[in-house]
Amino acid sequence: MFKTIRLSVVLAGVAVGGCGSAEAPEEGVARTIDGRALTSSRWSTSAFMKTERGLHTATLLDSGLVLVAGGTTGGGTIGLTRSAELYNPYSDTWSSTGSLNVPHQNFAGVRLESGKVLVAGGQDGSGSPYSSIAELYDPATGAWSLTGALVVPRAFFTLTRLESGKVLASGGMTPAGSLSTSAELYDPATGTWSLVGSLSTARFSHTATPLYSGEVLVLGGLSAVTNKAELFSPATNTWRQVQPMPVTRAGHTATRLYSGYVLVAGGFDPSTSGNPVLGSVNVYDPYNDRWFSAPPMNRPRRDHTAVLLYSGALLVTGGTNGTSLETSTEVYDPQSNRWFTIDYMPVPRTGHTATLLDTGAVQVIGGASGNVTLPSSVRFTP
Repeated sequence: MFKTIRLSVVLAGVAVGGCGSAEAPEEGVARTIDGRALTSSRWSTSAFMKTERGLHTATLLDSGLVLVAGGTTGGGTIGLTRSAELYNPYSDTWSSTGSLNVPHQNFAGVRLESGKVLVAGGQDGSGSPYSSIAELYDPATGAWSLTGALVVPRAFFTLTRLESGKVLASGGMTPAGSLSTSAELYDPATGTWSLVGSLSTARFSHTATPLYSGEVLVLGGLSAVTNKAELFSPATNTWRQVQPMPVTRAGHTATRLYSGYVLVAGGFDPSTSGNPVLGSVNVYDPYNDRWFSAPPMNRPRRDHTAVLLYSGALLVTGGTNGTSLETSTEVYDPQSNRWFTIDYMPVPRTGHTATLLDTGAVQVIGGASGNVTLPSSVRFTP
């Protein structure tokens, strides 16, 4: 059973629209076409994982279960784990599944069209700074198998599934300790990676957001301090620069709304002394290649998660404000162009994951609270 923590009320918007048909909003206003009320929301505690972990991946399977893999139990690479487990949101239970062939942290994972899950790169504790190892999880057998290795070993990078079914890996840090401009594609049909056009700017801990056009928007991250924004075209396997972000940021989130606009929230500014944590929000309009401002979050934060709810509202959880971890939860409503502070998470955390379930709820899993790695998971029910 779930234990209800508290109940709140928030209005949320629905953004309806597709690719080129969306109407451009007024300057500074994130418009949507329809709106409906999210009449109640609450946090509830869920069953604990079998293994505490942070810096892991959490992937929703076709079955509705959540696959949690790898990460660290604490202590950096000393605590790296190969273990994986499945969360059943319908029974609120965890079960062990096959272990990874090697441990991974600061890696990336994505579900393929086949229903299998691809994870790659990161740190594996082998002595090499960053890994090229890639693995596939088969839900039918509950087992992991090695697949083709990355051309460039990397960590702190992104994996994005394209409309073709191929997977784009971009940027990250390489074993030489340098930042990478390289990008490569994984082809599930052959199980191999191949290099594609390079980014114009090396970066790691950035975001990569798929657009309705099929292109991928890469923003921010740490590099030679840049606000450059780049688009990857699967048609040509090349990158092109678009309008730069108004604010240089890393540790942010970038989420495609139903309107097709990309909302970029929080993070920190590496170009300013002290790396101040940001509450500011910018929105990218891919139809007109322009940026406009949205209202700031109520609380500045970095290293948080952002999940688009079925209603079209955006849920932001966790992270740090620069001095302490954030328990506050915020929802952005595109219909009213407002942020609402709602229920507090039972335990503040960073390095966690937040997964949208088939039910419409969001499962927040693991992470760290201070120096403690968490086995706990909590659920947000809109």
